Amino acid sequence: MPLMDNYLLDNHLIDGPVNGVVSQDGPNIVGFHTGNKSTSSTSFVKLKSVKVNFPGVYRWEQLFNTSSSGGVAILYVNGAQVTGVNSVGIPAAGGTFSQSVNVNAGDTIDLMARTNVSTSAFNAIGTSNLYSSLLNITDWILS
Repeated sequence: MPLMDNYLLDNHLIDGPVNGVVSQDGPNIVGFHTGNKSTSSTSFVKLKSVKVNFPGVYRWEQLFNTSSSGGVAILYVNGAQVTGVNSVGIPAAGGTFSQSVNVNAGDTIDLMARTNVSTSAFNAIGTSNLYSSLLNITDWILS
């Protein structure tokens, strides 16, 4: 029987990141978080964060609403702004934020946001979805 590389077989969320598989922006939801987060800061603050185990491109989508003034959102990687990734304005009526970033295995993608006016809350609502070309590694058999 041929030998297998255990690191590549058991690394997903067990013993750390892998560089053998590369993500591309795609239609598959590979991570999600349900929960509302809010800020009244006019400076960027971290609302949500996710660590990825595979390198490549990921797209984050998040619905926002605001009490009146709108706001701005952007993705950071490992707590820092990424060159070439620009902030996205969300109007006072609310809307969907969608942005892609290129990351290394083990990097953290941070959803940063700020309100346009400190007296108005800027809210990430509903489910945050992280998209990739990778497929989920599990299929539920029984529910």
